[in-house]
Amino acid sequence: MPDQDTSLHVSRPSRQAPPKEDRRAFVTFLMFNDSYLPGCLMAAYGLKRQGSRSDRVCLVTKDVSDRARDALLTLYDKVLPVDEIPIPGYQESPSSASQRTGSARVQGAALTRFASLRLGPDGDFGCSYEKVVNIDADLLPLRDFERLWDIPAPAGIINERRAHMADIDERGQLVERPDALKTGTWVWHDVYADICPPGAPIPREITDRVAVDVENYGVNASLLMVEPSMSTYRRFMDWVDQGEIRDLVRNRWSWTDQQAATLFWSGQWTSLDPRYSIFYGYPTIDVARGLHYAGIKPWSWRKKGFARRLDRFPDYALWGRRFLDMLDELPRLRDIGGLKRLERELAQHCPR
Repeated sequence: MPDQDTSLHVSRPSRQAPPKEDRRAFVTFLMFNDSYLPGCLMAAYGLKRQGSRSDRVCLVTKDVSDRARDALLTLYDKVLPVDEIPIPGYQESPSSASQRTGSARVQGAALTRFASLRLGPDGDFGCSYEKVVNIDADLLPLRDFERLWDIPAPAGIINERRAHMADIDERGQLVERPDALKTGTWVWHDVYADICPPGAPIPREITDRVAVDVENYGVNASLLMVEPSMSTYRRFMDWVDQGEIRDLVRNRWSWTDQQAATLFWSGQWTSLDPRYSIFYGYPTIDVARGLHYAGIKPWSWRKKGFARRLDRFPDYALWGRRFLDMLDELPRLRDIGGLKRLERELAQHCPR
């Protein structure tokens, strides 16, 4: 790949005091329809439960229902409409529209998370945030999320391979790490602790790899901290539409948003503690600051194996119990039929 134009990057921020509470926000996205509403609500509830005082903002696309928007306002300070941001040159077709779920992993909205860059004082949302943390709807915050504001942006969890977040044997089974609860370390630390421990810069040579290895996940997009700026937003949108980057975005990257973010800010990233977004409840939910439910979502009660996951996996069971707690605390959410039905399904498998 040709040398990257460093003028497309913003300078790495110096370490400084975190912004005041009203100048920072946790941001989630609800896109296409209401299917990820339970996740968005739980992301906000997880922050509320741990006593977070930062703003909570949810960006919603046009097809999200009014009832869902009203429900979000029970837990979010702001619910703001946003247009979907597709990859460059994307053309909508009837077949692509019919395949939409709440996930951003479709070309027609693959870059929508970067709208959070417009939440700064110079943005077009009427906000004045100095730092924002993007949180995926399938991430449940548990504790210590306010500590994130002390870390220089951009920041995220480097995770180039699935096997870097969990020890998996040749049969596809998780390998126990009985010392993890005591040491707080597991395979991620085996790979990265000597290179980019939490709070340290992630070397450019690591994040540049996504440009040549399209199977490299890069920095995980489930939890990203950025400093919003319209100039950065415009620079990013110009960058993704240029030459080889455009080809990567349109044709080669499978995890477009996170691979694009990884490369755009390459050489500027601060490493976040992987405990903020652990996969598979691994090595144990007792070390987790946040739980990431990649794959089947804990609210997808129609999916095969829903009950088995709740009965077998502690991270799914915890999500279920927290959801039931949320509806007890905020009973008006039961006015939405889908949430009430989910409550009934979860109550059968998540004793409290």
